[in-house]
Amino acid sequence: MGEYIKVHKMGIIILSVTILVSAFVGTLAGIMIINANYERQEVVYDTLYLQPSYADSLMKDISVQVKEINTKIPSKKSIGKRRTKKNDIIKIDAHIHLDKEDSVSSD
Repeated sequence: MGEYIKVHKMGIIILSVTILVSAFVGTLAGIMIINANYERQEVVYDTLYLQPSYADSLMKDISVQVKEINTKIPSKKSIGKRRTKKNDIIKIDAHIHLDKEDSVSSD
């Protein structure tokens, strides 16, 4: 055993230094993690609200108004494809806007 230690003296020293440094770094990391968890802890208090907040009442008013607007909007009914009748009649849709003076030109 004594000869083995004499032959591998440098290897044993390097191994022991590596183990000591690893243990030291691991201990430091553990202490830092424990301290970080204590700093992040917050004290939470229970709160009792007797009346809704101003933001909650505004959101409630907005939701009521949106519901009223949605009830006034007619829902679209899907119409299936209509088959066009083949007649000799040509249909033309024309719109005349009387409120615009530029559309009617006098020559």
